[in-house]
Amino acid sequence: MKLSKLLKQKLLNDEIVKDSFSEEDIERIAKVLEEFLSSETIDEEVCYNFYKEMKLPYSIVYRSFGLIKEEIKDKQIREKLNKLLNITAKVYIKKEISSLKTLILQKQKHDFLLFKAHEEWIEQIVKAVKNDNLKDFPIVDAKKCKFKKYLSYLESLMICLDVNLCVYIHDLHNLIHTLANSFYVFYKKGYYAESYFVFRDLKEQILKFYNTLNELYMATFTNIEKSFFDLIEILVKSKTLYVAVIDLKNLKTMNSLFNENTVTNAKIILYNKLHNIYKDKKNFLLIQGSSNDFYFIGTDIDFHTFEKEIDHIHKVICETIEINGEKINFDGAIFGIKLDRYTQIQIKDLINYFRFLKQAAKEEHKNIILNNKENHLEDWIKNQIDIKFIKEKIEKKEIDVMFQPIFTAKDNEVFSLEALGRIVDKGKLIPAGMFIDHIYSMNKIAEFDMVVLDKILEKEHLIKQITNRIFLNISFEALKNDEYIKKLNMIIKKIDVDIVLELTEQRFVENLELIESINKNTNTYFAVDDFGSGYSSILLVINLLRRDMIRVLKIDGTLVKGLKDDEFLKKAIKIIVGFRKEFDLHLVAEFVEDKETLEFLKDAGVDLLQGYYLSMPKTIEELLIEKEERIREIVN
Repeated sequence: MKLSKLLKQKLLNDEIVKDSFSEEDIERIAKVLEEFLSSETIDEEVCYNFYKEMKLPYSIVYRSFGLIKEEIKDKQIREKLNKLLNITAKVYIKKEISSLKTLILQKQKHDFLLFKAHEEWIEQIVKAVKNDNLKDFPIVDAKKCKFKKYLSYLESLMICLDVNLCVYIHDLHNLIHTLANSFYVFYKKGYYAESYFVFRDLKEQILKFYNTLNELYMATFTNIEKSFFDLIEILVKSKTLYVAVIDLKNLKTMNSLFNENTVTNAKIILYNKLHNIYKDKKNFLLIQGSSNDFYFIGTDIDFHTFEKEIDHIHKVICETIEINGEKINFDGAIFGIKLDRYTQIQIKDLINYFRFLKQAAKEEHKNIILNNKENHLEDWIKNQIDIKFIKEKIEKKEIDVMFQPIFTAKDNEVFSLEALGRIVDKGKLIPAGMFIDHIYSMNKIAEFDMVVLDKILEKEHLIKQITNRIFLNISFEALKNDEYIKKLNMIIKKIDVDIVLELTEQRFVENLELIESINKNTNTYFAVDDFGSGYSSILLVINLLRRDMIRVLKIDGTLVKGLKDDEFLKKAIKIIVGFRKEFDLHLVAEFVEDKETLEFLKDAGVDLLQGYYLSMPKTIEELLIEKEERIREIVN
């Protein structure tokens, strides 16, 4: 039988091939295949033009060749058929390679950082393949890709608040580079059929990658203000931040003077000017809110640099914008604040604080207000908290407990957890510093401490999975309260966790009988907090030592905070270490907030360490998750 007839018959007998083409197309394919197989050489250009004209999916071509190979017994023809299939695959790759570039252009609707990361890389791939010049093919490891670098930029950190999606996109990114590099290896060796299938997979994964990126950006910019402040909440746990809100003034007046569309378009031009200043800067972020405000974050800078950036932003805002024959002159009020690392705030309080600064700017007729005062935000928030609000929270027992680990200096194991009472408000936990003074002034501290005891008992089974010991701050008022003492005795007897009571107030020095009574009744022991802050604490320690009621000293936080640049404080710490060794006590250093302080304290002989550098206060559930993650890391 003539080869073309055999080929045609085989193709017509296959349902998939037959449904894809007309009988006339199949006949033509069969004839062309016969010509190719009969000729001594295979002309790549002729092959390219034929398949370009026919517009056949490669999967159909691949299946057709497989069907034909079943009927051909001649070894030389089979080899030629394999070669033809391979050349055809190369044709398809060259025909489709530009779709990678089209793909990225379709998805890149805005000048977003993560979309831009692969622009040049994809262009180089397309160019290298189209020009048959693999010397220009970009072999890039995923770890060295621009995308990896851009992930640490503030814009990217704001986009990647959805952890699950970000893990997925990270995995996709690694896969894309693996596929691209595999494609290069196959293509360079002339394995075009294999290259084509890798290419198709590469294209599919790139599409998934950009679709996921699109989801991330859409989710972020749907509620951009929330995303911005969520980013602040995360960043402030590890960095000092400089945050500003930029308010465009007198927009109603401008809308009445000019066409509203003109003003809107002028705002777009202004935003683009500001965005272009910061879009490629790792430690700055400027975004436009859904209202007329712009928002700014700077990290890894000092206050002087912050001031310079804000001045520059204000100058740009005031520059004349010419549009539709009109000259638009915006004016802006900018108010900003320094947020020290580890600042514990609720976002609603920060937003209200910016409103307060905005009002202050109006009243003082200022265009720029930048606040660099230490604890100014915390003091302002304290003044906003209503005493009635706190009273209601205590009466309704809307109180929870967070725990801050105390670690051993020797092997970084959890020695104990310190229990810290928090007021619960709309699912958020308010730090004690924001309300504790009000609780004392209302004489509610014993009532507050009793709820804390109940919460500790409630979480006993979880606490025991981390430690068999907790530290508990105790007030003088609580120890004088019979109801509190009764509850404390009950919980100490009931709970299978040792409780160490922390003493801080000077009044304990004058009432040692009270401490001794609790020691006898509860069989517990004490830790002296803020040791080194005055003669009273030393006297308290001596008297407790005489009665064998003390096991732990906690160094006054101001000594630890300032020791990095103070040789006298370092000597004082060493003296306190000598004191603890003399009396065989544990010594806890609080406020460990950087590596340098940590290393000094270890070398000095402090045996227990606590601070935000090691762990911030967390819920017991968060600490258990961290423990499980550490175990998995060790196992892996």
